[in-house]
Amino acid sequence: VRMAGDALATVRAAVGSQALDQEALRNVLGVEKGEAELSLLYGETPLESVAPALAAAEARLDAELKLKGDGSETFLDIGCGRGHVVLAAAAARKWKRCSGIELVQAHVDEANKAVDKLKELESDDAFASLPTPASAVDFLCADFKSNPAVVPLIEAADVIYCFDMAFPPELRRALATVLSRYCKEGALVVVTHTDRLPSADFVPVGQHFGIPMEWGTAPARVFRKTFGAFEAWLAQHEPQLQNVGIPKELWAKACVKLIEQRFDIGSHAQFAQIDGESGMVMIAQQPLDEAEEVFVVDHCLTFQSKDDAAAALEQVPHLRERLLAMADADAQEAEASTGAVLDKVKGLLASYAVVADPSKPEEKTDVYYMLDEIGSRLRRRKTGIAAALQEGQANFKLVPIYSFDHRMAFSLAWPVRDVKSGEILFADHEQGWDLDQAQVDIKDSVEEGGSILPEMKEYSAQAALTALIAQSREGDASSPAGAEAQDEAAGEE
Repeated sequence: VRMAGDALATVRAAVGSQALDQEALRNVLGVEKGEAELSLLYGETPLESVAPALAAAEARLDAELKLKGDGSETFLDIGCGRGHVVLAAAAARKWKRCSGIELVQAHVDEANKAVDKLKELESDDAFASLPTPASAVDFLCADFKSNPAVVPLIEAADVIYCFDMAFPPELRRALATVLSRYCKEGALVVVTHTDRLPSADFVPVGQHFGIPMEWGTAPARVFRKTFGAFEAWLAQHEPQLQNVGIPKELWAKACVKLIEQRFDIGSHAQFAQIDGESGMVMIAQQPLDEAEEVFVVDHCLTFQSKDDAAAALEQVPHLRERLLAMADADAQEAEASTGAVLDKVKGLLASYAVVADPSKPEEKTDVYYMLDEIGSRLRRRKTGIAAALQEGQANFKLVPIYSFDHRMAFSLAWPVRDVKSGEILFADHEQGWDLDQAQVDIKDSVEEGGSILPEMKEYSAQAALTALIAQSREGDASSPAGAEAQDEAAGEE
């Protein structure tokens, strides 16, 4: 591959000096300690995929927003591994600087080894030079969430790439928080996730595109730090907001909290144990004015059929116990059948209808769900001592809303009258009440060949990752076969 004029061939030669650090790989996969950090599972974006990905991202920009490519802009990869994306970006166009941030020191050492090799090749006439010289490429070993050394790199970046496909929700929120705080206005962020970057400071640019990987195609999307997130969000969600009667003065707050996944009702209310009973209620920690605040409430279970529910109960740790506890049922019944568990919690189930094609509203799909611990205590109970404490006019309203950004449903709760501190909070949220009122059109948010229940995809994805890690542990890393198995597992991830 020593082809004159081929900068990518030069990069291939440079990364050829790297070694796969088996010790680091074992630590990342959790082979030694018996557990794994999914966000650290190792894999590299193929070198030949980087330039097309940059071109695809730029193609989604309006003419006045396109990159200059004159050496005045900077590129940053967060979670850069051994630096392949950074090096390929340097080969793709001229940057002022190409940098990478990586948590694992062993990977940074290998990235720096490639840079050193690249400096050697720059003086070799057999290899083409890169538009961005090796002297403008650097790597930093740091935790982007807490290390102040990352701040100047993020502040200077014009384009930021992050392969966040395996990031859990809390890590994606941490990433979005850091980017919101330090990114400059107009900065572009490319992430490999079908969900929105959870920050209202960034506006999605264009549709998803794919980045070819060795194991398949990774979804990618571009976001730009700028104003206009609310307007873009409202264009998709306004019909739902109107249908379920959310006051207009709460729409902007609902937008920010849904995008950023802010579950902050716990700052305004708390659980209260009923004397002598196993049940609980929610009480206000402070006064709440009517339609002054809105809260996002999560759903702990979503299903279309008993088979879906059985899959969730099987795959999600401790879900049975959670459901039974919310229904004030005996935890010893956790081993009961799916039907028995659903029978215990049926009074807490609710539903909404999904309309895949607005022109055929009769072809709707009923989706059933159960609110999380807070939501289940917030809704009015029909039986038990809690029901006696929740008599009279409800002080909250609780409605489902489908988030096109996250491709799943949540619920929104807000006070419908003034609430005093210490008052029990409860909302009317009868099963099935929303079947006709909260129909949502999700045609544009369903992936081709995908399911209308992305929450079930999350369960399946977690199960697949767990199986992958288990297979990696079974191999002996010290043996050639074991090392090969780990290499294959990392490549697939």
